[in-house]
Amino acid sequence: MFGRGSAPPHRILATITGKDGRTTTRRLTLDQGTGPQRRAFRVGEVSAVRFTIESAYGISGKKQVIIAEIEFFGPSSANNT
Repeated sequence: MFGRGSAPPHRILATITGKDGRTTTRRLTLDQGTGPQRRAFRVGEVSAVRFTIESAYGISGKKQVIIAEIEFFGPSSANNT
């Protein structure tokens, strides 16, 4: 559970740099609750991803925005034929 001095992220901008050097952006909206949140994120081969927090739940001058972990998964084996 989030501490009293923390604010969970609400909207995040993902800037994705592909293997070919081109960049694309995706906006992600997260739930306020705690625990894992999965978001589909299919973009092909990637060399870098930058996350920018655009807003947070319950933000104030005395609270810090928190992110515990971001995990990337490779292609699903179910997609391979």
